[in-house]
Amino acid sequence: MTYLGLFYYAADYYSHLYRQLRFVKSYLEPMVNSFCDVLQYQLNAAEKRKTFRYYPLLTVCALAENYVLLKGRSLSEIERQRITLMSSMATLCDDLIDEDGWTEQQLLDLLDSKITYHSLSSKAKLIVAMNEELKKLQVKPAYWNQLRKAFHGQADSIRQHQEDLSLEETIIIAREKNGNYCLTVAELIDENWTDVERQIIYQHGMMGQMTNDIYDTYKDTHEGIFTMVKKVRDVAHLREIFRTEVGKMQQLIMQLDISHSRKKKIIERYGCMDAFTMVGIDTLHRVAKKYGEPIDWKAIPKSDLQPDMAKFWSRRRYFKYVVWLSKVRGKK
Repeated sequence: MTYLGLFYYAADYYSHLYRQLRFVKSYLEPMVNSFCDVLQYQLNAAEKRKTFRYYPLLTVCALAENYVLLKGRSLSEIERQRITLMSSMATLCDDLIDEDGWTEQQLLDLLDSKITYHSLSSKAKLIVAMNEELKKLQVKPAYWNQLRKAFHGQADSIRQHQEDLSLEETIIIAREKNGNYCLTVAELIDENWTDVERQIIYQHGMMGQMTNDIYDTYKDTHEGIFTMVKKVRDVAHLREIFRTEVGKMQQLIMQLDISHSRKKKIIERYGCMDAFTMVGIDTLHRVAKKYGEPIDWKAIPKSDLQPDMAKFWSRRRYFKYVVWLSKVRGKK
């Protein structure tokens, strides 16, 4: 990929983000706010950021729109509605698990209307209202089965609070947690996915979880969460794992029964997201050089651990990795 090609993808992602932001403001926000008015529940600032920005923007623009690219098309209006609503619900469900101690079975019972409504918290009642709205959008049965797997992956990730969890177990948790979430997103798209396409979507989840874990290193450290960032031998080991995952993804894409030019476009577009991960790994490498390994994570200030894409150093490396990821086939 050339830098001109990178400009094209950057502009394309930006246009999709802008369109989705407008959709959230016109579709999701009025709906959720009306539910909150009825329930007399006020979303706090952090909940608003996740419910109206992070989840619906990233899930649609970084996940769903990359998945329909496998089929050579765009999202339909009803698919956008489903995914926007589901992703907003997902972050609220995460809160019930992470903050309120809900179990996987309790979440399933909530969505199956098996818990007495008046006994629910306002946030749980909001999820019920959103779920009833989702049911009106012609959701296929496979979605509900896949949602159960996603809940299981999210609930199982609680084990990452255990410091003695092995690297292998941590990787499995990461793969299952976000891999099944991504497959849940895919079930809201009106397509019959091939085995290879489902593998790509699942693999995309693993790579996205690594991105999330790397960028959340400071937060996870101070919340007592041990992701693979803390389990690897050193930062070089983390880089090796991610490069292996990149190779797996590219090999899967090359198995698609489509033209070589479309395969190349998919690899390039996915690489625009994966380059952020590489910048995050480089940021951790700078921490290791500055403070020494093994890293005393709790002693590192947030300014050192948090990748800053506004800095020239980060942007230069990002451009470098986008080009690198467009050409590499699982090699160093």
